[in-house]
Formats: sequence, structure tokens, C-alpha cells
Amino acid sequence: MHQTDSWRPGGPHYGRSQMPLEELPEFLTVEEAARVLRIGRTSAYLLAQQWRHTGGRSGLPVQRLGRLLRVPRSAIERMAVTPGDAR
Repeated sequence: MHQTDSWRPGGPHYGRSQMPLEELPEFLTVEEAARVLRIGRTSAYLLAQQWRHTGGRSGLPVQRLGRLLRVPRSAIERMAVTPGDAR
């Protein structure tokens, strides 16, 4: 198994509440981002839709790649940092 696949189903980090963010790929599917954020699939798609309809003012940051939606790892990392965590 390739190291970047360790968070995927069957990998050593899959299902853990604290997955190492540095092991995530540069772009995740909406479903993968939902698992990392520990939210439901439907909620993640609604937040992605919100991001697109508000011009990026709120919601789950996504980029359209052809017909696919992808969530940048950097967006997940930004969401994981709270004001008290920033240094």
C-alpha cells in the first residue's frame, strides 16, 4: 500500500478520528473530505453547493475539475485550524 493511501478504506488510518492531514492527497473527493471532517456525505455536498452558490463566501471549498468536484487539502487544513490554534 502506498503511503498516501493509508487514510483510504483498508488503510491503517481509515476510520480514526485524527487522521494526519499531511498524509491526505492534494485533492479529495467530497465524500473523502466528509470522512476527514467527520460530517455526513449529504451535508458535505450541501456545503459544497453553498460554496459554489455564494462565490466562496461560505461552505466547503471545492474546485470543479471537468465534471468532478474536488476539495483541496489546503482547505481542510484551514478548516482544522481554529483561532486559538493559530500561531
